[in-house]
Amino acid sequence: VNNYLDQKEKHSRHTLQFFKTLNSIINSIDLLEMRGRDSLGLCLQFVLKPTERNLEWYKTNEIEKHFLETYKKNHPNTDCILGDVNIPKTKEEIISKINNQKVGVIVGGPPCQGFSYAGWRNAHDDRNQLFKNFVEIVSQVKPEFFVMENVPGILTMRKGEAINEIIQEFSEIGYNVSKPFLLKAEEFGAPQKRRRVFLVGSLKSVFLDSPTALFSDTCLDLPKPITVGEAIFGLPKLISGEGETEIESSYNSTSYYEKFLMGEINFQDFYSACIKGLEFSHVKVC
Repeated sequence: VNNYLDQKEKHSRHTLQFFKTLNSIINSIDLLEMRGRDSLGLCLQFVLKPTERNLEWYKTNEIEKHFLETYKKNHPNTDCILGDVNIPKTKEEIISKINNQKVGVIVGGPPCQGFSYAGWRNAHDDRNQLFKNFVEIVSQVKPEFFVMENVPGILTMRKGEAINEIIQEFSEIGYNVSKPFLLKAEEFGAPQKRRRVFLVGSLKSVFLDSPTALFSDTCLDLPKPITVGEAIFGLPKLISGEGETEIESSYNSTSYYEKFLMGEINFQDFYSACIKGLEFSHVKVC
């Protein structure tokens, strides 16, 4: 990490400190992830790390059967629960799975359409239910931290009143909430343009500022964002229905980015090569 800090201190020091802080949290705590889809779907993922075993184990709740099956393919060691968290029985089962263990972080992205109008606290409005469930789980589990993700429009909804009310909701259950920040996925190595607002809350007086971009289309001192073409370069062509069978690839990496994707180097080594000018374009796509 320090190799590239010296190269681009102005741009990366703040970002490095942000992720170092998160790493120090995540390495020593448990994780719960909660996401809403179209105000209907909900996914809960528990990543519990018993200190006596020094290993991680997972518990996931998903309302959609096919989504859960896809998740199992990628996380075969996960203990999965199929059901709707809006149903009290399902929510109680999920919370009971924690078994009174200490949870460090809850991460979620419940939709907040209900905040678009005055009087959003109406308990009978379905648009508020996923957010209320998220707050309730945070309140009951009492993690050391929570991270809430949402769309950029949440910042301007009702001229900023909505985000202030959301922060107040978490303040009322004992959390200190950092100033909301907007992240662009492509500026942190993801091969897609995705904008999301994040809220970080802590039971203690710990606040995180927004990290600084690592990739940029406009800053000449930073490498260009990674494209989808670069991310899937070299993969075999598949037709519909294929892809379940694992095959051994004989493809040889031709760039630092490909080496990173193949697991030959870590992200820090890849990024260090980028800022040192060893890799101006990650992959040449023909």
